[in-house]
Formats: sequence, structure tokens, C-alpha cells
Amino acid sequence: MTPKEILICNTSGEPFSFLGELHEKGILNGILFQKLLRAIVELIKEQEEFLEMKYEYADLLRSVHFINSHLHRCVVSHLCPWDVFEIKNFPHDYSSYLDRLNACMLACIHRSSLNLIEYKDDYGSIDAFEPIQ
Repeated sequence: MTPKEILICNTSGEPFSFLGELHEKGILNGILFQKLLRAIVELIKEQEEFLEMKYEYADLLRSVHFINSHLHRCVVSHLCPWDVFEIKNFPHDYSSYLDRLNACMLACIHRSSLNLIEYKDDYGSIDAFEPIQ
């Protein structure tokens, strides 16, 4: 799948996408999350060459915002004691998912993959992320 196809599948919540698995099965699939992050980085790198804001870039920004918002809503729902939504493999370090997607969101806003290339957290760089199986 191309990076654009990965993003489209996640935005529409298709089965076997990170957001599809989260929404339909209540599972944080780390491998699919890593593929999503890499797709976003690639799409940002492609767009950095253009000086003017292109419509496709606006679509990228909207898609990343949608995925980021949905992940946050799912985490809040999971933590809410009166909500029935549950993330079955909810990790104690769930903030690594939120932080990394937030970093992608900021990179989209700034139209620069440099922040993502230099990104480091307790688990390493974006590429070094060891997902939950």
C-alpha cells in the first residue's frame, strides 16, 4: 500500500487499518500504528518540496487531525468509568501513542518532517518505536 492509501484506509476506518482495529475491535495495533506514522512522515516529506499550500496537503492535515482526534476520544472513552468502550490491550504507556501522533500533527501544521526526524521520547525515535503486538 502507498502512504496515501494507508492514510485513506485509516481515515475511513477500514478493517485492518490502525483506526479500523481500534474502532471495531478495541485494539491498539502497534504494527499498524507504526505503518501509519511512517506513511504520514512520507507524505509530509513529499509535500515539503512545494512552496504553496496545495489542496492535497490540506487533505493530509485534515486526515491526521481526524485520526489524532479519534485516538484521543477512544483513550478518553476507555478511561471513563461510565463509558462502555474498552481498549482490550490498553498499555500503561499509552501516552507514547498520543505523543507520537501529536508530533505528526505538529509536523503537518509546520509542514516540516524535521521535527519527526529529530523526535525522541522514552522509546527512542519514531522509527525505533517498539509497538505492542
